[in-house]
Amino acid sequence: MSLIRKKFFIVFIFFTVAVALRSADWDWQTQTSTLNIRDMCGSYGKIWCATEGGLLVYNPINNQFTARTNTEGLALTNVTAVVPDVQECIWIGFDNGIIQRYDSKANTWWTIKDYEDHQITSLYYQGDTLFVGLDIGVSIYLIEREEVKETYRRLGPQLQVEIPVRDIYIQGNTIWIGTDEGVAYASLDNPNLLNPSSWNNITAANGLPDVHVTSILEYEGHIIVSTDGGVVQQNENTWDLIYYSPVVNMTVHENKLLIITPDKVYSETGDQWVQMGEALKKLNILLSFDSGLWAGSNEGIYHYLENNAHWEHFTPNCLESNLISAVSFDRNNNLWCCSRDNGVFKLRGRDSIWETINRNVFPELKNNDFVSVFSYSDHVLLGSWGGGMVSIVQDSIFKFYRAENSPLVGISNDPSYAVVNGITIDLTGTLWFFNYAALTNQPLYALTKDSVWTTYGSSDGLSSIELRSIAVDHENRKWVGTDDQGVYIIDDNGTPSVKSDDPPIDRITTSSILASNYISALAVDGEGAVWIGTQEGLYYYLYGYIERRYGALSDYITSLAVDGENNLWIGTNTGVSLFLNEQYTWQHFTQENSALLSNDVFSIGINYQNGTVAIGTGQGLSILYTPYSQPEETLENLDIFPNPFIFNQHESITIKNLSADVSISIFNMNGYLVREMGNDMVHGNMHVWDVKDDHNMPVSSGVYLIVVNSIDGESKIGKVAIIR
Repeated sequence: MSLIRKKFFIVFIFFTVAVALRSADWDWQTQTSTLNIRDMCGSYGKIWCATEGGLLVYNPINNQFTARTNTEGLALTNVTAVVPDVQECIWIGFDNGIIQRYDSKANTWWTIKDYEDHQITSLYYQGDTLFVGLDIGVSIYLIEREEVKETYRRLGPQLQVEIPVRDIYIQGNTIWIGTDEGVAYASLDNPNLLNPSSWNNITAANGLPDVHVTSILEYEGHIIVSTDGGVVQQNENTWDLIYYSPVVNMTVHENKLLIITPDKVYSETGDQWVQMGEALKKLNILLSFDSGLWAGSNEGIYHYLENNAHWEHFTPNCLESNLISAVSFDRNNNLWCCSRDNGVFKLRGRDSIWETINRNVFPELKNNDFVSVFSYSDHVLLGSWGGGMVSIVQDSIFKFYRAENSPLVGISNDPSYAVVNGITIDLTGTLWFFNYAALTNQPLYALTKDSVWTTYGSSDGLSSIELRSIAVDHENRKWVGTDDQGVYIIDDNGTPSVKSDDPPIDRITTSSILASNYISALAVDGEGAVWIGTQEGLYYYLYGYIERRYGALSDYITSLAVDGENNLWIGTNTGVSLFLNEQYTWQHFTQENSALLSNDVFSIGINYQNGTVAIGTGQGLSILYTPYSQPEETLENLDIFPNPFIFNQHESITIKNLSADVSISIFNMNGYLVREMGNDMVHGNMHVWDVKDDHNMPVSSGVYLIVVNSIDGESKIGKVAIIR
């Protein structure tokens, strides 16, 4: 259906339909950073870690990390607290108030939503009771009855109502609570803990060096409290200061009291504190487990080797940031992800092996704030916010374009602060990229294959310096979206260095049809339509006409991408919308109906070879495997595998290198039609057969003919052997 005909439909009978998609075609994968260890517990030989990227499990025996995220049953990925119980289950708290219990033996999950819209700050398990630390106080949850007994929002007369709880400790029948305003304690035998007068408080007036409490424990019969100002020990009715600097966390290991500061671990030996091993970085939590001492940090796990007083460092293979600002696939199926705070990450194919490019690895980089990525041929270009542009050739050769060594310039108040926030290539092989807010008022750059630089700006009719998005249409015109002046359309006739006396050939703004001049995204589809995303709606331009397109989840468009079958993917602040081109229907993906990590989508990248869609968010990366790869030109290279197919070894048969608009018919050697899949069921260059017939029954052993027919009359036949 042409877009002209589609325009007729949008005026008269436009509708939105959720498309029924076969689950086998849609496989979600979550990639997050699990480096920041907020809390740890040990259970049955494994260490369980609460991270902002999910539940991280470490097996010290084989030194293996395993991540549990939303695609493995976790309710969310922002985990704040973990604690084990006696049944080999792990209790998990989240920043939105949800609690889950994970049964590692049965691999099952139980979810508690009684505390939704609050934050779980700590968990303490005892018998049939889960003590829940919240951002508003502490609560008692009765596990067998599956109900909240009570929630205490005022923990004593000296504390304000609804103070965040930082730690919980039970000593006999006394509950001790560490808060942002001091310590609260009370007898669990008291029948009325809802009454603030039932609680006792310890504050600065009682000897706390700081009211912000970080942890509480019992050591040699004394209650020990760590704070941002040091550590105190209870001695009858007094609190004695035993350590004088900020302490993050404590534990008891081999009958010794251990504390951690932000970068060191100390052991109390007599009246002295002795540093254990070398200085570390960004420590958060200490754990004594299975005769070993472990420390959780912002950069993974440390294990103390007592023989040589040294800390071993272990890190999971993962992203090093969850703030994914831009994504792109290269021709080798590698996925490149930019982050705003820790550099660039490359995922090698589908083997989930991550490589990091940041200042820790390459000190030549000016910063770790990257906002754009573009790949072509064997090149990958990375644009940073303030550090210029980096060119990578064949994964190894680096070239740095900065204000100091290239035509790039900085901003008005910092001439060396070069921002490159948009990169593309045109039909002649010329690179185009932005130099956002350039102090020369020339924010658009062209770099030809012959290394000729040309700049465009106010003198050429491009009066905005706040450029946001760029795309090249089928006529090789450059569409430039701005933050404040709509869209400029520039035609350089394939020779950017030979400028016309005329300004940009056209411009689209709110004075014509747009609801906003902030152009957040641009994309060109296979039929030549240019899609324009704004913060107040989605539009498309074709043959000189521009129309608004309704049906996306939100009018706040953040990103646009076109897949191999010419479907439009739309990132918004409320999820992802997919406009299916041939069916003229919509599919929507949100946190509520899919494994999408966050509804606030920053970027979308498409792998045209295999249909993979990468979705960057502020909470990590969601990867969706779709059937919408780019079809081949012909059926010449039809491939069928595995061949032979063995039932107890393989799950499905893949039919690869398909052209567009094909149907697949499968016959046994007697000529009986076993399975038929019309062109409405076959998408992209690959189709997966589940080895079942049209009645959904597994086929018998034998040799089968796979006949592929295209709508253009091309036909190809392959054979596959199936063995039971």
